[in-house]
Amino acid sequence: MAQVYGTRTTNRRGGQTDRRVDFPLWAWPLIPLVLGLLALGMSLRDTPARDTAAAPQVTDMLAVVNQQDQSEFVDQSALFTNVTVQSVVGDRAFWIGPDASHQMLVVLDDSLSGKSNDEQVQVRPGQRVTLGGTIEKFPGVDNAQKDWGIPSGNSQMLAAQQVFMHASDLRIDG
Repeated sequence: MAQVYGTRTTNRRGGQTDRRVDFPLWAWPLIPLVLGLLALGMSLRDTPARDTAAAPQVTDMLAVVNQQDQSEFVDQSALFTNVTVQSVVGDRAFWIGPDASHQMLVVLDDSLSGKSNDEQVQVRPGQRVTLGGTIEKFPGVDNAQKDWGIPSGNSQMLAAQQVFMHASDLRIDG
């Protein structure tokens, strides 16, 4: 490796001066690389976190159900493990929760409900399930009954809903 030591240079008046350079020649090309890495590191450090990364996943169904203003949960992903099915109110809709006074409406994604009876997920009251999906704004009683085939006997419970879980993943635990 080449290093430059003790070179002599000539000044403007014609005299010679000693200039000692102890920096190896092979290191000069590394300077822009090091400066670039430092600049990159500083820019990443100052970049705010993305909204999707900052949004926590909802894992406690009761935290949603017991919240007065449930709108803060809209569009958040959710994972509810080992929750009890309270009642089934349609091919795609059912209620989950520990009891009738603390429950949430779940609507299965079309991909889970299937096209034929053999492909449909069969959820029954009393089963324990694990659900993954998104908390969405409740569309209103009339739309829920029409779009999801929920009978009118559920109107009172539906009227109290602010949100529901749109389940894209379901596992029957027992």
